[in-house]
Amino acid sequence: MIKVSPLSASVAILASSISSVIAVTPVCSLASASRLAALKTSTTTHASTLGSPSYANIAEALFTTYINNYYSTSGRYLYASYSSTGTKSNYWNTAIAIQALLDYATFHNAYGIGGLGWGAATVVSTVEDIVTTQKTLSGENNANLEDGYNDDMSWMIHGLTKLYNHTSLATYITSAQTLFDQVKISDDTTCCGSTPGGVWWDTAHTSKATAAQMGITVAALKLAETGASTEYTKAQYLSYAQSHYSFWTSSPFTNRATGQIVDHEDTTGALTWWGFDYNNGLGIGAAVHLYLATGTASYLTDAALFTSYLMNSAQIVTVNGASVQILPNNCGGGCDGDCSQFHQVAMQYLMDYYNVLYNIANANKATTTQAQVDAACNLYEFIQHNVDALYNLARNIGTGTVNCNWNQQFTSGTDGLQGSMVSSNFF
Repeated sequence: MIKVSPLSASVAILASSISSVIAVTPVCSLASASRLAALKTSTTTHASTLGSPSYANIAEALFTTYINNYYSTSGRYLYASYSSTGTKSNYWNTAIAIQALLDYATFHNAYGIGGLGWGAATVVSTVEDIVTTQKTLSGENNANLEDGYNDDMSWMIHGLTKLYNHTSLATYITSAQTLFDQVKISDDTTCCGSTPGGVWWDTAHTSKATAAQMGITVAALKLAETGASTEYTKAQYLSYAQSHYSFWTSSPFTNRATGQIVDHEDTTGALTWWGFDYNNGLGIGAAVHLYLATGTASYLTDAALFTSYLMNSAQIVTVNGASVQILPNNCGGGCDGDCSQFHQVAMQYLMDYYNVLYNIANANKATTTQAQVDAACNLYEFIQHNVDALYNLARNIGTGTVNCNWNQQFTSGTDGLQGSMVSSNFF
């Protein structure tokens, strides 16, 4: 689903994606035939080996651009767009940005970089200020951080649990629990079509969408992962997540042949199959975190299926003289509406999936197969190609802005800087 609205830009996806992939595996830099033997003899899980500029430097540069152009140090809120005259970012984009900035803080802790000379603690403190300000903004927001869209509130839960992980402050868990209860009010078993169930996309109950269905699934899992929630047990959160996940990953909402997850269902039961990578990205995230919670292999099978759809839908671009595959464009000819940040969602959970695949292979070296190593490395290469494209093709060298579509430079609308910052945190 798309809610057309001003967004703050996407340098945050690039700095956040690089934050994860700087953990480059030397195994994946080898030809396929040499990878398995290298893995079995390697004593290093990850190694920072990157070109010029290094991915760490890219993440630092994009973070600096983002803070300098999208954050009001006096108002302690995010701007809606590059060179904004004071227009504040909307709720959804703020919720997404919180995660991007906290991923950068994690990246800083791991690799010691720091745009603007900021330490990780300063980044986390800035996010706390943004959350505090968000509670005071007029319009769709209020002191409980509620708004009219269940997908938005789910994303805010994702950010608040991550903020708790950085601060250990119970107030963020309390806020996340409040939002979780608010979304649960929209659980429904009466609509729509021949397969009723799930959660409404919005509080007005106009449709049901992957954004909310998978969003609240991941939110429940992230609350469970903190171990800090007092309202529900881990088992209760897990049961809730499994129920919603199972409903939406079955027919008719997921094409089990292609791996595509539907965008939304209207109140008549009609399905809309927009191919936004946001949808499959959330599906990957839900599957991966369910696997981490249960150890059930079928969830990784689902993650592979959902990932295959994204890779099979990829576009071909030329980066540094080589033809590579990257995520398809979500925004058509311009960068308006929420689609400016959709790549952030796909990249965030593709990175989670890669890390799980690599860690499984690395932890079980004696029994790891060539196919397992290749699956991890093929995904790694796909993620890396996306980061290379967004920095080399989509970035405007003069302004530092990044296009929402990563095959060409930004020209108009809302750029994709924030989403790009997230993606850059991978390496």
